Amino acid sequence: MGFPLYIVTGISGAGKTTVAKVLSRKLGKKFLVYDMDDLVQGQDYMSACFAWIQFAYENALKGENTILFGSVPYPYNVYQTEMENLFSPVHYLLLHCNDEERTKRLLARGIWTLEGIYHTNILANVLWRYAQHTGTRIIDTSDSSAELTAEQIKQWVENL
Repeated sequence: MGFPLYIVTGISGAGKTTVAKVLSRKLGKKFLVYDMDDLVQGQDYMSACFAWIQFAYENALKGENTILFGSVPYPYNVYQTEMENLFSPVHYLLLHCNDEERTKRLLARGIWTLEGIYHTNILANVLWRYAQHTGTRIIDTSDSSAELTAEQIKQWVENL
């Protein structure tokens, strides 16, 4: 038996970074919250994933629970770290929003192209269907505040 691990994932624009900050305040010292955006340098997501999983493992050894936020890792990324056998169970939650809201959020960042948003929306919906198929918990952030979403995630981790 390994350590529990909590991963909140979602495509760009789902609200991960905003919600992670709010959730960290809500949970205090009960859970350590890490956002992939704070770890990735350039486009090297796999190195950030290794660091992410290492943080979670070090926290677990100290008896601390970890919630990881980011587009990575999906299950295959955790397995590539060769540390997956240290964590059991691994709990996944998907943050998702509708295409209209995601488009609005990504355009507001000022760096996204319409073509990039189009492809991101397609990928988001593929991930949403996959989450439905696998029974992964989904929280729709389309019309939800960061406070409400963080509260839903807090309840999710506390009730597992």
